[in-house]
Amino acid sequence: MNFLLLSQLPQRDASRAHYEAMLALDVRQSVLVRFLRHLKVLFS
Repeated sequence: MNFLLLSQLPQRDASRAHYEAMLALDVRQSVLVRFLRHLKVLFS
C-alpha cells in the first residue's frame, strides 16, 4: 500500500530503487540468519 503511494510521487524511480533495496536487504538478512543458525547447530 505504501509503495503504491510512493510510486505516485515525482521521484518514483528513486522510491522504487529504495524499496527494492530494502527488499534485497531483507532477503540477504534472512539468508545470513539461516546460515548463522546452521553454523550454530553444527558447532553445538
